[in-house]
Amino acid sequence: SIHSRIVTSVETIGRYGGPLFGLAEPVAELDISRKFGEAFTGISASRPVVPISRRSLFHRINSVTGKGRREVLFFSGCYAGYMRPEIGMSLIRVLTRLGFAVHTPNQHCCGLPLLTKGMADAAREKVHRNLDNWQHLLSRVDHIVVTCSSCGLALAKEWSYLLDEPRMREVAGKVVHFSRLVQPAMQRIDLKPVPMSTAYHLPCHLKMQAQPGSSVSMLGSVPQLVVNNLNSHCCGIAGTWGMAAKNDALSRKIGSHLLDLIEQSGADTAVTDCPTCEIQLMQLGNRPVMHPVEIIARCI
Repeated sequence: SIHSRIVTSVETIGRYGGPLFGLAEPVAELDISRKFGEAFTGISASRPVVPISRRSLFHRINSVTGKGRREVLFFSGCYAGYMRPEIGMSLIRVLTRLGFAVHTPNQHCCGLPLLTKGMADAAREKVHRNLDNWQHLLSRVDHIVVTCSSCGLALAKEWSYLLDEPRMREVAGKVVHFSRLVQPAMQRIDLKPVPMSTAYHLPCHLKMQAQPGSSVSMLGSVPQLVVNNLNSHCCGIAGTWGMAAKNDALSRKIGSHLLDLIEQSGADTAVTDCPTCEIQLMQLGNRPVMHPVEIIARCI
């Protein structure tokens, strides 16, 4: 459907349309534009336009940063790549400060959004294109680092369903959520205080991976940072599901529990590892939303 093709095309829009987004955004935010968009694409008119950065992460950084003996490949995903490059820049700053050399090669969507819409052939093509771009680094790097919990799930599990070959096992064996890598290394450096209170939401896709509490543990090491672990359930957006007009009311109902928990916590900011959870919290909540790596970048 048109809806499925639109909500799974963040990479294409970000790669080719970023410089134009700033000009188009004021028009896209008009009520009449959003109502027309709902009729044409099925995306709820009550949802604000999700912004695309004018300059992608890949236009802001070098493909290799840092000179540490341990090397990692950063798989940024579409969100940190094209929508919130600040997340990717924070990750690179943190890892280079901790002594890693970070490779950020040309890359494509992890394919998980396509799989959720049944577009398996298109997802498989994304896997092939990614491997064509950076499989030469597989034997060289110690880890493939992700900041997006959904990308981590895709590389660790879903890719092996799409391609049954040895390379998939090597990818799955090297994928690590950034907090699992950063937490032990933080003990070696002096950390600056971050006097702030946070309300942490654990994404569903991170719950399904190794050491799902690693981000909470990592944040707990930051001096003067108050971490409220909300022990929350699904935020209600479920990838792109909640963006559809037909699902909007139920998405909000499911997410109301999490929003109430954040309000009750009185925290300065909400924190989560998942891009679409972040979008849900920004669109429906009253608190600023941060990725954990942005807080760690402040404290180092």
